[in-house]
Amino acid sequence: MGLTNWLSSFHTSAARKEIQQILQLMKSRGLFDDDPVKSAQAVENFSASRFSKVSTNNMSSEILAISWLVVFVKEARVSREYLLPLANAGLSLMHVAIAPNFKLSSREQGIIERALFEFQAFIDATPINLNLSARKPLREVAHINESSSMDCIMAEYNYLNQRYGMGGWQRVSQASIEEEGRFYDKFTITVAKGRETVIWFDLTESRARWTIEGNVETLNDFREMASEEQSIDDQSPRDRDRAMTELIKRMKN
Repeated sequence: MGLTNWLSSFHTSAARKEIQQILQLMKSRGLFDDDPVKSAQAVENFSASRFSKVSTNNMSSEILAISWLVVFVKEARVSREYLLPLANAGLSLMHVAIAPNFKLSSREQGIIERALFEFQAFIDATPINLNLSARKPLREVAHINESSSMDCIMAEYNYLNQRYGMGGWQRVSQASIEEEGRFYDKFTITVAKGRETVIWFDLTESRARWTIEGNVETLNDFREMASEEQSIDDQSPRDRDRAMTELIKRMKN
C-alpha cells in the first residue's frame, strides 16, 4: 500500500470514528435510536467516494466527518427522522473543529461555513412567523448580544451545550420570529429520554449590529483564538488526539 493510500485509509477510519463517538454519546442520552457503528459506516459508504484521496488526506478527521455528514444529509434518500440526529451530530462536530486549540485553514473555514448553512437549512424547516398575537404563554428567554448572525448562532449553541452538555440535546426545529418589535429565534429541542422543550433566544440588540463583514470575520476570530493557544505546526497528532479525548470526556460529564 502506497503512502497516499495509507493516509487515505487512516483519515477515513478516523473520520468514521468521530461520527461514531458523537452518535454513541447521543444514544447514551436517548437522542439516537439506531446503531452508531452501523450508522457511521453508512455515512462513510455513501459519502467517502465523493472526495478524492488528495482532498481526504488534506482534511482533519473532524472536518472530513463534517463534510461526509453534509453530503449524507443533503443527498441520502432516507427519512427525515433518521437524518435529523445526523445533522445535529454534524453541528456538534463543528464545535469540536473550532475549539481554541485547533487552527483552521481558510479552506477549512469555508467548509465550516458551508456545513453550518447546510445543517441549518435542513433543520430549519419551520417557516418565519411575523407579528404573532400579543397573547403568549410563559416562555424561557435567553438574551444574545453578538455582532454577527454567525456569532449569534454559535452563542445559542454554546448556551445549550453548557446547559445540557454537548450531545445532550438535539434540535428539532427553529423559527425566526418578529414580535412586538423584538426578534427571536425559537428553538424546539429534545433532551435526555426524548423530552421536548422550547427555548427562545432574544436577538433584538444583536440584529441591529449585523453586517456581512461581521459574519465573514467571525470564523477568522476562531482562527486567531487558535493561534494564541498553539500553532498547528507545533501540535503533534498525539496532542491532537489527546485534546479530542479530553473533550469527549468533558462532554460525557
